[in-house]
Amino acid sequence: MARTVDDTLLPRPPQLLDIPSLATATRRAADRLEQEFNLSPEAAEALAASAVDPGEVRKAADNPERLFVPGGTLLGLRTRVWARRVMPDPRNPRIGPARRHPIALAPGTSEASRFRPIPEPDPHEDGRPELQLRIDSREHLSWASGIAKKFILTPTGNDWRLSIRNQGVMTEVWVSAVTLLHGDGTASITVPVTSEGSSRLTACHDILDIRSADVPYSRDDRALRSIIKSLNDAFTNGPTIEQAEALRCETVPALLLVGFEPNPGSTSTFATAVRSLVALRHVDAPKPWDQAAMMESIADAVLDGLADAGLITDAESSWLAGALTGDEADQRGFSADPAIRAARIVRIITDPNPVVQYCVLIAITSQSTRQRINNKFKLQVAAALIMRSVVAASDRGKVTDIQRAMRDGFSDTLASQRWDATYRPTQELLAAALKEIEAGEQAGPSSLELAARGAYPLLTNRQLWGDRGTKGNSQPDRRLPAAVIDRMHTSTRGLHQLGQALLDHAQGRRIRAVGDDGTILRTEEGATEQVVSDDSLRRAFPVPGRRLAPAAQETAHERLEAAISLFGDAMEALNRAVSQIERVDGLDGRPLIESEGVDPVETIAWTNELMAVFQKLPVWAANHTARHPAAALTAVDDDEDGDGDGDEQDDLDDEQGEQDDFEAEEP
Repeated sequence: MARTVDDTLLPRPPQLLDIPSLATATRRAADRLEQEFNLSPEAAEALAASAVDPGEVRKAADNPERLFVPGGTLLGLRTRVWARRVMPDPRNPRIGPARRHPIALAPGTSEASRFRPIPEPDPHEDGRPELQLRIDSREHLSWASGIAKKFILTPTGNDWRLSIRNQGVMTEVWVSAVTLLHGDGTASITVPVTSEGSSRLTACHDILDIRSADVPYSRDDRALRSIIKSLNDAFTNGPTIEQAEALRCETVPALLLVGFEPNPGSTSTFATAVRSLVALRHVDAPKPWDQAAMMESIADAVLDGLADAGLITDAESSWLAGALTGDEADQRGFSADPAIRAARIVRIITDPNPVVQYCVLIAITSQSTRQRINNKFKLQVAAALIMRSVVAASDRGKVTDIQRAMRDGFSDTLASQRWDATYRPTQELLAAALKEIEAGEQAGPSSLELAARGAYPLLTNRQLWGDRGTKGNSQPDRRLPAAVIDRMHTSTRGLHQLGQALLDHAQGRRIRAVGDDGTILRTEEGATEQVVSDDSLRRAFPVPGRRLAPAAQETAHERLEAAISLFGDAMEALNRAVSQIERVDGLDGRPLIESEGVDPVETIAWTNELMAVFQKLPVWAANHTARHPAAALTAVDDDEDGDGDGDEQDDLDDEQGEQDDFEAEEP
């Protein structure tokens, strides 16, 4: 799998591999398995040969682990196995819905139905704690194994390769001895097979460039010793990235299922007991934690990691974790203001200091190894801590709304730029931010700190919402809250609005709307003060170049706003039209416009029309600057695809309607 810039998972250091055991050690372990657990000689030999250290198997046999399942108790031996000696289940239950059964598609009519699906394994005919699997031929096995691998190693499957390249397999796979019975007359062969399907072993084989279906037929002790010696030599001399990955993947922790004790009166067999065990993990498994609970756990781990490294004190860790009351926070030199705490949380988790980021990385990977640990994810971890100050004061429905907005409420700018989380009073911070704007500084440290603080009251008062989806959406645009706040902190009016949000929230009142000079806006009649809403904020601070028309168009200013909105729509339509022209390909695969071009008569006419517009734009900008001298022109440089939404909105478009679910299964 290709690596990306988001592959920030901290790798586990590779280690020297054990030298494969001699045949005599394997034979002693096989004899013990055969005598102690009534395994057939072939099954005992296969399991013993798969063990990295057969001595571990003999020792574990003295006190096997007992796994309770409906109908009885399975016996297991914990050890490590060679990835090259174990095969992932060729009929991985995870791919069940993708199978093509004969009742729907006759065998041989397509590649997907080239053979019949491999059936469930049968109990051993002599009642031994092993399984028998009937296949047509070696080719049948290879076909089924290939389909399982293809399904597993897709984004919608269960691809563990990124995690395993960096960490190896960290929890045991369940392994049973399975005898393959060939329908074409090929001699039967016994091989250790992962009972739960094991996407993890499939990933290991892909990383090691092993065809899983070859494992039963290619046991070669001399070749294994040669491979291990080569990797150990590479470890001594300094391994490449690929060699380090192989060192992590050559061995896998395993639980060898070697016995079954049925309950009195039970008719369960070893085969049904194994299926029950797998079902307890995958079918009737404990309900996974929801996203909020998972993020809480990760957030606590991050604070513990920072405190253990001495980057924050135990007292500050308690404050950031929400363990102090407001009075206790003041007494210990922190702040009772939840907005100040929110800014501090955002800053400490996204602090670009390499030592801080190393601790954050260690903490996150200790909880989950398949996350893209980028700025967006770190800000969501911060949001989980910030939420602790609002849950007690809100009902469950409101909390869900706030959680949704909070996880998208802090922009990448806060994570990528340098600023400090201070204890300055709101008015002092606002004054400093306004000076930055007057000096032409678009994203100064004070304005960024004000944005980090101001997000808290806007989101927790539900006056700025997260995206509400497409059904019945009353929002004028679908930007993330972070994108709206990012727009606010780059203008004078926006800074005043953020400051007003903090002041009003501190007084326990709804946030009021302000003008360019910070004065409170009133209704047309002047009787009441205007209160901001999600709609009004998005209209007041739109995507540059895409101003939204006001709901009412009664005054001259409102009619002007509507006309400007229409102009922005026309510019957006123009960009779409240009893109559509450039997407038309010719026979050579290149855009046809590059070879055909456009009639100069038409292009000259268009140029004249565009030039007339271009000449007006600087005049309009100059008029606005003269009328609003303190307002700065905001440059948009975070919109890679040119749609005006910014990268964060692009992420939203990619992920709309999805929750960032965490996988319950760990490698």
